Amino acid sequence: MTLEAKYNHLAVENDKYQNWIEKGYFTAGDMTKRPYCIVIPPPNVTGKLHLGHAWDTTLQDILCRYKRLKGYDVCWVAGMDHAGIATQAKVDARLKSEGISRYDIGREKFLERAWEWKEEYASTIRSQWAKLGLSLDYSRERFTLDEGLSHAVRKVFVDLYNDGLIYQGERIINWDPEAKTALSNIEVEHKEIMGHMYYFKYKVVETGKELVIATTRPETMFADQAIFVHPDDERYKDITVRMCLDHSSGLPGTQWKHFSVSTTSKFDYYNEVLNYLSNSTLKADPGMYSTYCNDGFTLAEMIVSKVRNMPYEKVLKKYITEKIGAKSTNTTYTMDSNYPLVSEGKKPKEYFPIQGAGGITTSMIDLCKFGQLFLEPNSIISEESKALMAKSWGATFLESDLGAIDFGLGWDLVKHHDPDYDFGDSVLAKGGNSMFFSSRIIIVPKYNAVLALSETHDCGLEVPTTLMRLFNTYIDTNTYLDYSGIYAHAFGLQKITTIKSSMVVQDKTEKGWVMSDLLDYADGKWTNEKGNQIFFEGNYLLKTTRNRTVAFAQKAKKQELNAVWKSRLNKKYIVCDTTYYDIVTNQMLCSVEFNRTEDTMSLIVHGNKSEPVLSEFPIEVIDDTHAQSYLNTPCNGSRDRIEPYFENGKLYCASYTYICEDNIEPYNSQLFENENKVYKINNTLETLPTLCDNHRILVLDSNGDLYYDSMDIEEYKPIESGFIILV
Repeated sequence: MTLEAKYNHLAVENDKYQNWIEKGYFTAGDMTKRPYCIVIPPPNVTGKLHLGHAWDTTLQDILCRYKRLKGYDVCWVAGMDHAGIATQAKVDARLKSEGISRYDIGREKFLERAWEWKEEYASTIRSQWAKLGLSLDYSRERFTLDEGLSHAVRKVFVDLYNDGLIYQGERIINWDPEAKTALSNIEVEHKEIMGHMYYFKYKVVETGKELVIATTRPETMFADQAIFVHPDDERYKDITVRMCLDHSSGLPGTQWKHFSVSTTSKFDYYNEVLNYLSNSTLKADPGMYSTYCNDGFTLAEMIVSKVRNMPYEKVLKKYITEKIGAKSTNTTYTMDSNYPLVSEGKKPKEYFPIQGAGGITTSMIDLCKFGQLFLEPNSIISEESKALMAKSWGATFLESDLGAIDFGLGWDLVKHHDPDYDFGDSVLAKGGNSMFFSSRIIIVPKYNAVLALSETHDCGLEVPTTLMRLFNTYIDTNTYLDYSGIYAHAFGLQKITTIKSSMVVQDKTEKGWVMSDLLDYADGKWTNEKGNQIFFEGNYLLKTTRNRTVAFAQKAKKQELNAVWKSRLNKKYIVCDTTYYDIVTNQMLCSVEFNRTEDTMSLIVHGNKSEPVLSEFPIEVIDDTHAQSYLNTPCNGSRDRIEPYFENGKLYCASYTYICEDNIEPYNSQLFENENKVYKINNTLETLPTLCDNHRILVLDSNGDLYYDSMDIEEYKPIESGFIILV
């Protein structure tokens, strides 16, 4: 063999790496050796490997080969990263080169192209690993979208969330307008560009003068609400106490630097607020419009303290809380030690006593005591003061702003707007928030009521609105009789709930009560969106069906399971409907099942169950009489009910005949004496009896299935066993 003068790596290295892989030189799994494992930092399938990958993986390969020589069972796990956003950008670029976009081909086709890209570049990456000779265990190769890995990531994320280590917050992000997604900082290249200066003229309403504003961001002009001017602002002298209480002072907002008792004293906080305001400018002329401002309340608090010549908390105690017996009400820095700050379960721990805006901590009971002052005459707040406080003082900065808050003096709102519920005039509301909790007091003069509410910020419910509506619902009297209750019909159970002018209809299912219909009350009728109506006549629920009012269900009554029902268990029946010639045949009543519905029990009758189910509890069943029963037949199916209906104020009922199989006579060519007579065929029936006018013969096989109907054109064929019925 002659060696080539120049080293030819293609010839020498050909097939050697593949031979190593096939012989399993790099496959881990020898449990007799000490383990050594490295997971390769997965390269993105966005492209090919570069020198950085070669350098990094070579160092890892050195470690792995060294450990193998030392007798370790080495597992070097191969894998790749899908790099979702980056890969999407690559696939988007390829589609663009073809003159199309992902929107042209749709989601499913785009995913197919993305997986094609992955396979293409994954193959390239594996060949590059082979060129480097990396001793990877390909039998354990993973991809970041593999089901196992995806499940593990989801589990860890959920566990961290449940442990309170993951939260959602609001941050400034990088937005890719092309990919329509957020990007991390490492994916963004910053570039400085030359901008332009734009000048806008704003007219001052009071003087007609123009203020010229220079900006490089003209797009923000449409959201402008205020203009900050020179700090020597003479307008401060126009601020009144009333403006501080209705948020129309024009003050910039709230001083947050030292807002809690844990960082400063009350008097230090006062100084912080004064220092903050002295170095700020007004965002609007005083009285121009209202925007919530805690600093206005703080200034009012300081004025009260100055006028009474005593600390604010003593004023509060002397003139209000002691007089109304509000013993648990304090300012934050004198918090009652009898009410420790604790957390319950995974609920947030309340540990942020706020000093701003008075900084009052209280209880729900004390809130109600305070609210009662506004519902009855007293010596603490005069009627004149209450009228002034309940007046809408706040001004909106847009005449067309229909969502503007009606601020009162100290109150967050003095009018309650609800499109569906009437709470009357002069509804007063005030809320307060801490880090985790929100509280609110609502005074409703229409009901002479005070509502004190508290909720966590993450409860997922608009608590004040929800509770006010519930309160309104149960306080206001209905203009109709309340038909709420459980109703039984042939198909199961329905729950009727009337709430104000709405009726909710729920069906009993395996998953519980599920809403099936919603009706509105008007002109003495309950009507749904399809125009169908529901009426009530005694204990019957009536529905409009095919231009006829049918008694669909009957209100359940409490009684014990009677002997009639018990006697029907484990027996087979032949059932015939004389009205519609419909049949329910040869069914065995095997069980009576009781489903609990809130505080009552409900009866459901079943066929085709192996063992009877009985209960000693009182249950809801329908009277077992012929004319008023919905469960008069042995099994509860769609065709075995009695269907009462009303005409001219009278109750009528379609009749059923049911016969226990044990009591059915054998047929021996005897004459039918009356309609709905059923005979059992024990011997082959060769011919049928002669039919009378306006009558019909039904022949059933031994399984109860319809074998022959005389109304059909088919000829009768002999049957060995079954049933024969004249209808």
